[in-house]
Amino acid sequence: MSQWYDSAGNFYERFATVKKDGKWSFINTEGKLITDKWYDSVSDFYEGFAVVQNDSNFSFIKTNGQLINDQWYNNAQIFNEGFAAVRKDRKWSFINTEGKIITDEWYDWVGKFQNGFAVVQNDCKFSFINTEGKLIIDDWYDDIRNFHEGFAIVKKDGKYSFINTEGQLISNKWYDYISDFYGGFARVYNNDKYSFINTKGNIIFNI
Repeated sequence: MSQWYDSAGNFYERFATVKKDGKWSFINTEGKLITDKWYDSVSDFYEGFAVVQNDSNFSFIKTNGQLINDQWYNNAQIFNEGFAAVRKDRKWSFINTEGKIITDEWYDWVGKFQNGFAVVQNDCKFSFINTEGKLIIDDWYDDIRNFHEGFAIVKKDGKYSFINTEGQLISNKWYDYISDFYGGFARVYNNDKYSFINTKGNIIFNI
Protein backbone atom coordinates (compact mmCIF):
# COMPACT_ATOMS: atom_id res chain seq x y z
CA MET A 1 0.00 0.00 0.00
CA SER A 2 1.33 3.43 -0.91
CA GLN A 3 1.69 5.97 1.85
CA TRP A 4 0.96 9.68 1.56
CA TYR A 5 2.16 12.23 4.09
CA ASP A 6 1.10 15.75 5.06
CA SER A 7 4.59 17.00 4.18
CA ALA A 8 7.96 15.56 3.20
CA GLY A 9 11.53 16.65 2.62
CA ASN A 10 14.13 15.56 0.09
CA PHE A 11 16.36 12.54 0.63
CA TYR A 12 19.68 13.27 2.34
CA GLU A 13 22.12 10.47 3.04
CA ARG A 14 19.40 8.02 1.87
CA PHE A 15 16.73 9.23 4.33
CA ALA A 16 13.85 11.67 3.98
CA THR A 17 11.79 13.52 6.58
CA VAL A 18 8.03 12.94 6.54
CA LYS A 19 5.20 14.61 8.45
CA LYS A 20 1.92 13.11 9.58
CA ASP A 21 -0.69 14.47 12.02
CA GLY A 22 1.67 17.27 13.06
CA LYS A 23 4.63 15.01 13.85
CA TRP A 24 7.82 14.15 11.95
CA SER A 25 9.77 10.97 11.31
CA PHE A 26 12.04 9.44 8.64
CA ILE A 27 11.72 6.98 5.80
CA ASN A 28 14.51 5.10 4.01
CA THR A 29 14.84 4.60 0.25
CA GLU A 30 12.47 1.64 0.46
CA GLY A 31 9.76 3.93 1.85
CA LYS A 32 9.86 2.30 5.29
CA LEU A 33 9.81 4.27 8.52
CA ILE A 34 13.09 3.79 10.37
CA THR A 35 11.46 4.30 13.78
CA ASP A 36 8.01 4.06 15.33
CA LYS A 37 8.61 7.35 17.16
CA TRP A 38 7.45 10.71 15.87
CA TYR A 39 8.87 14.10 16.80
CA ASP A 40 7.81 17.74 16.92
CA SER A 41 10.62 18.66 14.53
CA VAL A 42 13.60 16.97 12.89
CA SER A 43 16.59 17.93 10.76
CA ASP A 44 17.95 16.12 7.73
CA PHE A 45 20.65 13.52 8.27
CA TYR A 46 24.23 14.79 8.31
CA GLU A 47 27.18 12.46 8.83
CA GLY A 48 24.78 9.71 9.84
CA PHE A 49 22.81 11.62 12.46
CA ALA A 50 19.75 13.87 12.55
CA VAL A 51 18.59 16.30 15.23
CA VAL A 52 15.17 15.49 16.71
CA GLN A 53 13.06 17.64 19.01
CA ASN A 54 10.17 16.94 21.35
CA ASP A 55 8.75 19.82 23.40
CA SER A 56 11.85 21.91 24.22
CA ASN A 57 14.25 18.96 24.29
CA PHE A 58 16.73 17.96 21.59
CA SER A 59 18.62 14.77 20.82
CA PHE A 60 20.07 12.87 17.87
CA ILE A 61 18.75 9.88 15.98
CA LYS A 62 20.95 7.38 14.15
CA THR A 63 20.20 5.77 10.80
CA ASN A 64 18.86 2.68 12.61
CA GLY A 65 16.22 4.84 14.30
CA GLN A 66 17.84 4.68 17.73
CA LEU A 67 18.78 7.74 19.80
CA ILE A 68 22.51 8.40 20.10
CA ASN A 69 22.34 8.37 23.92
CA ASP A 70 19.83 8.77 26.75
CA GLN A 71 20.46 12.50 27.13
CA TRP A 72 18.21 15.33 25.99
CA TYR A 73 19.54 18.85 25.54
CA ASN A 74 18.14 22.38 25.52
CA ASN A 75 19.46 22.82 21.98
CA ALA A 76 21.54 20.88 19.48
CA GLN A 77 23.26 21.54 16.16
CA ILE A 78 23.94 19.13 13.29
CA PHE A 79 27.12 17.06 13.16
CA ASN A 80 30.13 18.50 11.37
CA GLU A 81 33.51 16.75 11.13
CA GLY A 82 32.28 14.13 13.59
CA PHE A 83 31.11 16.47 16.37
CA ALA A 84 27.88 18.26 17.24
CA ALA A 85 27.31 21.22 19.54
CA VAL A 86 24.80 20.71 22.37
CA ARG A 87 23.46 23.14 24.96
CA LYS A 88 22.47 22.37 28.52
CA ASP A 89 21.61 24.91 31.23
CA ARG A 90 22.58 27.78 28.87
CA LYS A 91 26.08 26.39 28.29
CA TRP A 92 27.49 24.65 25.20
CA SER A 93 29.77 21.70 24.61
CA PHE A 94 30.23 19.01 21.94
CA ILE A 95 29.37 15.35 21.64
CA ASN A 96 31.16 12.85 19.40
CA THR A 97 29.55 10.14 17.28
CA GLU A 98 29.37 7.89 20.35
CA GLY A 99 27.23 10.48 22.12
CA LYS A 100 29.95 11.39 24.64
CA ILE A 101 30.75 14.94 25.76
CA ILE A 102 34.33 15.75 24.71
CA THR A 103 35.04 18.78 26.95
CA ASP A 104 35.40 19.17 30.70
CA GLU A 105 34.23 22.77 30.47
CA TRP A 106 31.01 24.15 29.03
CA TYR A 107 31.00 27.46 27.15
CA ASP A 108 28.76 30.48 26.60
CA TRP A 109 28.87 29.85 22.85
CA VAL A 110 30.61 27.50 20.41
CA GLY A 111 31.05 27.38 16.64
CA LYS A 112 31.11 24.24 14.55
CA PHE A 113 34.26 22.22 13.94
CA GLN A 114 36.18 23.24 10.84
CA ASN A 115 39.55 21.79 9.86
CA GLY A 116 39.75 20.02 13.22
CA PHE A 117 39.14 23.04 15.45
CA ALA A 118 36.13 24.86 16.91
CA VAL A 119 35.80 28.39 18.24
CA VAL A 120 34.58 28.64 21.84
CA GLN A 121 33.55 31.71 23.82
CA ASN A 122 33.40 32.51 27.52
CA ASP A 123 32.85 35.94 29.07
CA CYS A 124 33.00 37.65 25.64
CA LYS A 125 36.48 36.18 24.95
CA PHE A 126 37.33 33.60 22.29
CA SER A 127 39.62 30.60 21.98
CA PHE A 128 39.91 27.29 20.09
CA ILE A 129 39.47 23.67 21.11
CA ASN A 130 40.73 20.64 19.20
CA THR A 131 38.93 17.34 18.57
CA GLU A 132 40.04 16.11 21.99
CA GLY A 133 38.11 18.97 23.59
CA LYS A 134 41.28 20.69 24.77
CA LEU A 135 42.08 24.39 24.44
CA ILE A 136 44.98 24.86 22.04
CA ILE A 137 45.93 28.32 23.33
CA ASP A 138 46.42 29.71 26.81
CA ASP A 139 45.30 33.20 25.83
CA TRP A 140 41.75 34.36 25.10
CA TYR A 141 41.11 36.89 22.37
CA ASP A 142 38.58 39.65 21.69
CA ASP A 143 37.71 38.00 18.39
CA ILE A 144 38.83 34.99 16.42
CA ARG A 145 38.19 33.47 13.00
CA ASN A 146 38.31 29.93 11.71
CA PHE A 147 41.53 28.41 10.43
CA HIS A 148 42.33 28.90 6.77
CA GLU A 149 45.41 27.29 5.21
CA GLY A 150 46.57 26.38 8.73
CA PHE A 151 46.34 29.85 10.29
CA ALA A 152 43.63 31.75 12.15
CA ILE A 153 43.13 35.47 12.59
CA VAL A 154 42.97 36.67 16.21
CA LYS A 155 42.12 40.12 17.57
CA LYS A 156 43.35 41.71 20.77
CA ASP A 157 43.13 45.32 21.93
CA GLY A 158 41.95 46.43 18.51
CA LYS A 159 44.84 44.83 16.58
CA TYR A 160 45.10 41.62 14.53
CA SER A 161 47.61 38.81 14.18
CA PHE A 162 47.75 35.09 13.30
CA ILE A 163 48.08 31.87 15.26
CA ASN A 164 49.04 28.47 13.87
CA THR A 165 47.33 25.16 14.65
CA GLU A 166 49.46 24.80 17.79
CA GLY A 167 47.99 28.04 19.11
CA GLN A 168 51.22 30.00 18.73
CA LEU A 169 51.42 33.52 17.35
CA ILE A 170 53.46 33.46 14.14
CA SER A 171 54.77 36.98 14.73
CA ASN A 172 55.06 39.53 17.52
CA LYS A 173 53.67 42.16 15.16
CA TRP A 174 50.04 43.24 15.28
CA TYR A 175 48.17 45.03 12.49
CA ASP A 176 45.18 47.33 11.99
CA TYR A 177 43.72 44.81 9.55
CA ILE A 178 44.68 41.47 8.02
CA SER A 179 43.13 38.99 5.60
CA ASP A 180 43.23 35.18 5.61
CA PHE A 181 46.16 33.37 4.02
CA TYR A 182 45.74 32.55 0.35
CA GLY A 183 48.46 30.66 -1.47
CA GLY A 184 50.78 31.02 1.52
CA PHE A 185 50.51 34.81 1.85
CA ALA A 186 48.26 37.16 3.80
CA ARG A 187 47.50 40.83 3.22
CA VAL A 188 48.22 43.13 6.20
CA TYR A 189 47.41 46.79 6.77
CA ASN A 190 49.00 49.37 9.08
CA ASN A 191 49.07 53.18 9.01
CA ASP A 192 47.11 53.42 5.75
CA LYS A 193 49.56 51.12 3.96
CA TYR A 194 49.30 47.51 2.75
CA SER A 195 51.83 44.73 2.56
CA PHE A 196 52.01 40.92 2.54
CA ILE A 197 53.41 38.48 5.07
CA ASN A 198 54.41 34.84 4.60
CA THR A 199 53.56 31.93 6.90
CA LYS A 200 56.55 32.80 9.11
CA GLY A 201 55.04 36.20 9.76
CA ASN A 202 57.68 38.08 7.79
CA ILE A 203 56.80 40.96 5.48
CA ILE A 204 57.79 40.04 1.93
CA PHE A 205 57.21 43.38 0.17
CA ASN A 206 55.29 46.63 0.48
CA ILE A 207 52.68 48.07 -1.85
